Amino acid sequence: MFNGTLSETIGGMSKLERLTLVSNHLEGLITENHLTNFSRLNYLDLSYNSLVSIQFSSHWVPPFQVEALYLARCKLGPEFPKWLRTQKQLRYLDISLAQISDTIPNWFGDQALSLVYLNASSNQIYGFFPNISFSMLNFNNQNRSGLALDLSRNQISGSVTFLCGMSISTLSIDLSDNLFSGQIPDCFANLQSLTYLNLANNGFTGLIPNSFGFLPFIEFLHLRNNSFSGAIPISMMNCTTLKIIDVGKNRLIGEIPTWLGFSFLDLEVLSMPQNEFYGTIPSNLCDLGYVQVLDLSSNNLSGVIPKCLPNLTSMTRKDGFSYHEPFYFSRFSQSIDGVNLMWKGTEFEYKKGLRLVKLIDLSSNNLVGKIPSEITKLDDLVGLNLSRNKLTGSIPQDIGRMMSLNFLDFSRNHLSGGIPSSLSELSFLGVLDLSYNYLSGKIPQETHMVTFNELSYTGNPGLCGRPLIKSCPGDETRQDPKHTANDNDDSDDNFITQGFYIAMGLGFGIAFGGIFGTILFNRSSRHTYLQVLNRVEDYVYVRVELMKARLRRTPQNE
Repeated sequence: MFNGTLSETIGGMSKLERLTLVSNHLEGLITENHLTNFSRLNYLDLSYNSLVSIQFSSHWVPPFQVEALYLARCKLGPEFPKWLRTQKQLRYLDISLAQISDTIPNWFGDQALSLVYLNASSNQIYGFFPNISFSMLNFNNQNRSGLALDLSRNQISGSVTFLCGMSISTLSIDLSDNLFSGQIPDCFANLQSLTYLNLANNGFTGLIPNSFGFLPFIEFLHLRNNSFSGAIPISMMNCTTLKIIDVGKNRLIGEIPTWLGFSFLDLEVLSMPQNEFYGTIPSNLCDLGYVQVLDLSSNNLSGVIPKCLPNLTSMTRKDGFSYHEPFYFSRFSQSIDGVNLMWKGTEFEYKKGLRLVKLIDLSSNNLVGKIPSEITKLDDLVGLNLSRNKLTGSIPQDIGRMMSLNFLDFSRNHLSGGIPSSLSELSFLGVLDLSYNYLSGKIPQETHMVTFNELSYTGNPGLCGRPLIKSCPGDETRQDPKHTANDNDDSDDNFITQGFYIAMGLGFGIAFGGIFGTILFNRSSRHTYLQVLNRVEDYVYVRVELMKARLRRTPQNE
């Protein structure tokens, strides 16, 4: 919790080799005067002091050669720090969230030859990334488990051919949320140690590289929101360690591969929405026992919903499944374990909270048939969206068994029959949408079912009861709030007629005239009335003055 500025007297420790001031509340300027005597310095960490500004002269040549430099969330920009060019032994560099708004200079390509860890994320870096070759990296040191590259959340454009120059020991690559474009080079056979790859939210086109199938240790693959086309390459059936695969918002086409069910046995998130997949949902997807997010929405899938969904045991309470934390560089793990999901009609990015989300989204397809009653065995499922399909039949009667449901959407189908009373047992249900079906009968009035507004039930002409205006047979007649006072002529209060209002007006006039006339024309009454008014005025005046005096004596802090 250190605060204040960093004194230049710290430079008196001329034999200092390691300086770590990470995650404090320091502020002010740090210049070359603070570090000019640190000839032995090899490790410098000033990161997460957001009020610190680092201003070194562009011509300054530091007396040290650091191996690790962490300046995350310091004010380092807007220019790319030129003094980095002097650091020939740099292995670990973190300049993320450093307010850099500049291009990456070409000389940085030579600088990066020795880098093991590079994090320049969350800046405003633009232009092309240098065509760097990382092949000269030496990983004989067992303390280094592989290269980590994070350029996410910038404005970097151009191709990513530099990926082909990366080392076989590369562990993590995050290029998400940039302006990269073109086809992905098919050179991933050279990255056999890769465990995390995030290319989401760019402008990539073409096919998914066949060489993805040569990533035997890949665990997290994010390709969301690009323009990839074609089918998922069959070579990827070799990626048996995958835990998260997100290919949503692309132009992928073809049937969902049946080999997903027996190749990705450790898969926890399968997200493939907003593509052009067709055909039926493979029943062997039910063998993915660890899956807690299954999103196949907004495709052209047809056929019925598999009855084997209860085999997704991570969505049942009895399974006791717990999310397995991946092992990464401690500084890189914050961008891992995340995925974008449509939740209650809005897209959210889930990171550490992902382990709490258990979702099945099959909406906006061409699915037919009944909702399988077996689905109610998923008693730990939190969100279920089957909307915008062609489902028929009734809502499963024992849907109340799904006690963890918070979000349920069956809207815009062809469902019929009544609303099961067991639906009222879902005490955690926060969003319900049964609109635009052929449901009929009375809406259950138990517990919180009446708290949902009429939009949850609209478009079902056969439904009645609260919150709808339409009453059910046998219920007391409900008054339409649109009725005005003129519509009350036929009500039970027939004594309130036009004569009643005339009589009330005459009575008020006679009473007022009698009292006011007595005061006006009787001298003694008028005198007594004025005395009363004066006393009331004096009393009010005194009370106000006393209150003012009390406020003047009261301290301000009270």
